Amino acid sequence: DDVESRGLGDVYKRQILINAINQLPSQTAHIMRLVLSGYDNKEIAILVNISLNTVKTLKYGGIRKLREYFLSHQF
Repeated sequence: DDVESRGLGDVYKRQILINAINQLPSQTAHIMRLVLSGYDNKEIAILVNISLNTVKTLKYGGIRKLREYFLSHQF
C-alpha cells in the first residue's frame, strides 16, 4: 500500500513537471523533453539540427525558468 502511494506520488510529480515544461517557449520545451527522455546535449544537437552551444543555452535557460516556476509555487 505504501509502495502504491509512492508510485502515485511519482506520477503526480512527473505530471507537475510536464505541465511546467509546457509553459516554456516551444523550442526550450522540446529540448527539456529530450533531456527527460535521456538524450545528452550532443545527441539533442544532432536530433534537432542546432549547435551544441544552442542546446546548452536552451537547456540551462529552461532549467532556470523551471527552478523559478517551482520556487514560486507551493506544492
